[in-house]
Amino acid sequence: SDFNLELVVKIKEISHIDIVNNWRAHEKFFAALWLPNKSFREKLSIILKRIFPSLESIANMYDVPKNSWRIYFYYLVRFKYLLIKYSGMVWRILRGEKKAQTFMAQNNQITLLKDWMKSN
Repeated sequence: SDFNLELVVKIKEISHIDIVNNWRAHEKFFAALWLPNKSFREKLSIILKRIFPSLESIANMYDVPKNSWRIYFYYLVRFKYLLIKYSGMVWRILRGEKKAQTFMAQNNQITLLKDWMKSN
């Protein structure tokens, strides 16, 4: 038969992980960086786009006019924010902490499944 019960069980398991982790944008960002099918160039592009979003995005994030000279100051604000928010997680992953590795493995599964679902 075409129906795969194991696939349904895995989707339920991954969906539960998704709900438990609240699948926030930063989790997807980290998962994308650790996917084995991403090249170094793709990963670098993800990082740079995350650190240096478009002027329009910065304007929306910090409620500042796009054409204001102050908008460039907010790139520094954003960089500091990202450094403070994510440096601990990156450090734990690089040090190989079990909890951080488990978190990344779960998020990688979710990302792969979601990418697969979008492509079909």
